[in-house]
Amino acid sequence: MNLGLTALELARIQFTFTVSFHIIFPAISIGLASFLAVLEWKWLHILPCPIGYFGINLEQVMVITKRI
Repeated sequence: MNLGLTALELARIQFTFTVSFHIIFPAISIGLASFLAVLEWKWLHILPCPIGYFGINLEQVMVITKRI
């Protein structure tokens, strides 16, 4: 089962796959991170939430911090 590929050609094919993965995956990661940051920002600024986003009543926290 000789495909007629030399060691140099196989190394070039392997390098091609390596470089393509090193270009594609960071681009996807950076794009996904920025996309999720935009969605999080929109979610935090559009939806009204009287209890606060972490289950804390923000008005009570403000009153407590003013007393300190």
